[in-house]
Amino acid sequence: MEKPEDFKKLALYSRSLDLHIAVNNFLRVYGATLNDTDQLNIRRLTTTVSRKIALAMGQTNIKICFKKLNEAKKSLLQLQSMLKEAVSRQERGNAEFLKIENYSIQVLKLFNYYFGQLKK
Repeated sequence: MEKPEDFKKLALYSRSLDLHIAVNNFLRVYGATLNDTDQLNIRRLTTTVSRKIALAMGQTNIKICFKKLNEAKKSLLQLQSMLKEAVSRQERGNAEFLKIENYSIQVLKLFNYYFGQLKK
């Protein structure tokens, strides 16, 4: 496990920030086709993922770390479903969505890696 002060260098955190940037770019370009509550929920979930990862990596208590990572993973899965629903309602934006989907898959794989590392 990394030191708490080095969490910004971790791949999980940096990929979650890449996901955050990609989602914000998607909403900036295609946000007019979504209603305000969907945009707000998508932004909230995106921020929650990065924030919970940062909180988990700063913890020395393993139980709290697992809890925060599970909350972040749950938020990521909710974000994926909301974005799939938003893209299915429109015919444009599939290239941006594929970029977001790739980042979210990478973050999920890194979640599984960190869960495995914490169990050791």
